Amino acid sequence: MSGSDPKGRVSPAKGLDVPALRRDLLDWFDRSGRDLPWRRRRTPYRTWISEIMLQQTTVAAVQPYFQAFLERFPDPAALAAASEDEVLALWSGLGYYRRARLLHQAAGVVVRERGGALPDSAEEWASLPGIGDYAAGAIASMALGERVPAVDANARRVLLRWVCAGPLEADGISPRELRALAEELVDEGRPGDWNEAIMDLGATVCAARIPRCRECPVLGHCRAGLGGRAEQVPAAMPRPGTVRIMLAALVIRAGDAVLLVPSGAPRVGLAPRGAEVFRSDFSSLNRGCWGPPTTDWFREDETVAWDPAQVWGPYLASLGLPSLTAGSFLAAGTVTHTITRHRLGIRVFALDLPTGGGGDPEFIKKDLTGAIFPVYPEGRGQRAIGQGDPVTPPLSRMATKILACGIKAGG
Repeated sequence: MSGSDPKGRVSPAKGLDVPALRRDLLDWFDRSGRDLPWRRRRTPYRTWISEIMLQQTTVAAVQPYFQAFLERFPDPAALAAASEDEVLALWSGLGYYRRARLLHQAAGVVVRERGGALPDSAEEWASLPGIGDYAAGAIASMALGERVPAVDANARRVLLRWVCAGPLEADGISPRELRALAEELVDEGRPGDWNEAIMDLGATVCAARIPRCRECPVLGHCRAGLGGRAEQVPAAMPRPGTVRIMLAALVIRAGDAVLLVPSGAPRVGLAPRGAEVFRSDFSSLNRGCWGPPTTDWFREDETVAWDPAQVWGPYLASLGLPSLTAGSFLAAGTVTHTITRHRLGIRVFALDLPTGGGGDPEFIKKDLTGAIFPVYPEGRGQRAIGQGDPVTPPLSRMATKILACGIKAGG
């Protein structure tokens, strides 16, 4: 039994049979650990990419992106040499684009300041942009064999259930105490496997809601589980209420191409009459990605009527298009999208432009503040209006949904 350390201090793992706990969990991991692409060949670079992709994103969502990203950027030098737009294009649809920008910045630091050599300790990894204590510990333990913990939300929940009989006791555990517990428990010989085993246990058995305690390989070591209170530990945090938002998007179509603008461009659609603006500054949202023109966000109000000519008329006039009436627009439908606690209902309108012999819109100005790119309904580039080569811009997941709705409408 672990009771105290050689200096006489009380061990964070007091009451746990640490050797038996390690044995039981690692035996289970050897039998039941998840088969994931990044685990099949562990390198620091592959582990780094996977850990950044997995932040706030499910394993199922990450798997299709992981191999494609590595094929395009097989090492830090290739990643650093790419433009941010290239990196964002491969990240398109994965969400939380700040991760991709910081990943690109970190690769630049590795190449410029370290000669392309990746860090060889958790402390050094934590000095790179976008890498916190969890990611640093995960990379160092799994790819380098360093005996350091990797405490994410799953690991925190598992650790608290092992040592706390109820939610009040768990509330009394400070972050520093939890870190000390995690450090003491890491297996000396298999630190990476230990951290992955805790993650897998939390993801598949020791779930936040409805934990499957009867299937748990370490139930005998778990105070909360043995007391029948695992679901109460840690205490659930109150969830912020959902904010329902409405906005509109305009898919301007010209043959096989559509008009896209950068995410930082001002919102160009006017507010529908009676709408209450909820958000108008989008400088930090999906930065570096492209999408169709949209309005500000408004608080959901079923009494508001969308008049597309009123909403989009001034913007279209700025493009040099002739005056348009509501009948010029096609109501393509409504798509939904969730960003944190915001539930977006997006009214999508489509507008077809006449094209001349060269494929350019007949009336559109050439000095656009945005840019025109090609997009297939499934989101792949075909031919840019007025440009010769195919271009695939980085698209946010929300933009992809809007385009799928607007491009197919009326077809």
